[in-house]
Amino acid sequence: MKVHHPAAFSDAIIRFLANSSIVPDGVLIDPFCGVGKVHQLATVSRRIVGIEIEPVWAAQHPDTIVGNALQLPFGEEVFDGAITSPCYGNRMSDSHNAKDGSLRRSYTHDLQRTVGDTSVKLHPDNSGTLYCWQPAYWRFHGRAWQEVHRVLRPGATFLLNVSDCYRTVKGERRQERVVDTHALLCLSLGFELVERHSVATPRMRYGTNDHRVEAETVLEFRRP
Repeated sequence: MKVHHPAAFSDAIIRFLANSSIVPDGVLIDPFCGVGKVHQLATVSRRIVGIEIEPVWAAQHPDTIVGNALQLPFGEEVFDGAITSPCYGNRMSDSHNAKDGSLRRSYTHDLQRTVGDTSVKLHPDNSGTLYCWQPAYWRFHGRAWQEVHRVLRPGATFLLNVSDCYRTVKGERRQERVVDTHALLCLSLGFELVERHSVATPRMRYGTNDHRVEAETVLEFRRP
């Protein structure tokens, strides 16, 4: 079975993290693990536990388990760090089919393509149908980042890979400040922002709305 996923960690982000000193050793968690590309960052001194809500994606790596980022199956203060790349809330959250019959890349469409069933829907607690301009997107991630805060030990590092996106509203192209809003949300939950790392990455160019932000951001937080 060929496995499709629209938004795994980019190679550029993986290279940046692998060549930097910001990824801590110890046992780390990724609550939105997808097909498990984050496990490439595992070393002799660093183990990564992945959580993924869609079983077919979780099955792609033995260190990923099926679970819910809103209810992590762990006690308090058990991880040395967290690293994740959640849904950005852009057009990858689309679930409708193209009117012209062209290929759609989204969480919904790639899951359907993987299992070979166009009637399959994402799990109700999968954020892959939420857009960043919807309050539900931010309520969801507030709960998710609260769970990350709960399972991290004091002094632990939380690395959050996110990106702004563009959308067109009444003919006007608007940049959604996804990075800044995630940063403010995490600060409100008690994390300390250590640094923002900008990483130039190639972006997907499918569809007519092909204008993309040219860089992603890794937000480096510390749990006090």
